[in-house]
Amino acid sequence: MKKYFLLPLLFFLLNSCTKEPIIPSAKEEMAKQIINENIHHANIAKREYMTLQKKRINE
Repeated sequence: MKKYFLLPLLFFLLNSCTKEPIIPSAKEEMAKQIINENIHHANIAKREYMTLQKKRINE
């Protein structure tokens, strides 16, 4: 009888232990993705700026 009483508690504890770490890691992945996108856009802008500078020098 005691085994069946503790079974839902065991499942609850397992679920709470496995679900919590997923949320911060998803936030970390989202943050990394945003940072990578910002770096990518900054690199594109830098490349465009450098090509404009080269055009100005050549003119």
